[in-house]
Amino acid sequence: GMFTATKEPSNVLLLLDRSGSMQIKLSNNETRWDATKRGLFELLGNLPATTSAGAMMFPQGDSPVNFCFINTTNEVECTPGPARPPKAPRCTPSTYKVGVPNGTVAQSQIDKIHDYVTSSDKDFYYGTPMAAALTAAIDAQRTSTIPGARSVVLLTDGNPTDCHTDADPDANDIARVVAAADNGVKGQ
Repeated sequence: GMFTATKEPSNVLLLLDRSGSMQIKLSNNETRWDATKRGLFELLGNLPATTSAGAMMFPQGDSPVNFCFINTTNEVECTPGPARPPKAPRCTPSTYKVGVPNGTVAQSQIDKIHDYVTSSDKDFYYGTPMAAALTAAIDAQRTSTIPGARSVVLLTDGNPTDCHTDADPDANDIARVVAAADNGVKGQ
């Protein structure tokens, strides 16, 4: 037989790392955060009009911190003394919420994503709870009722950090992130 294939629209959730290390400068003096935003908005401007997109950032669950900064050697440095935020909120998938729900990529949706993302331009967030954030993003996409092929695009600058505990010393292992992605592919 002969069958006509129809292209399914895309339904993508953009998951952005807004951890403090995103404020490190690149060789062109642009921060990792600014470079990520530039690439993100170039991408959004070039997606087909049939695409649905939304955005989520991580970490979530903690307020920005003021005891960490980018030092003169362009590395993250935290002053000793202040208590670090508790791990439980940012390292727990149920903490995470989609910042901009998926919608058709029209200028109004791009503007919503832009406003959401730029709200973190000056903030310094502690830790990189990648597995928790990716699990939450996949769960959000799994329950989406918007038609189309659902996906999550992870935009990050490094490895997971600061979710380890004595009870779970391997919580920062990149294998946890890979397992979260694999579970999303398998629909588990």
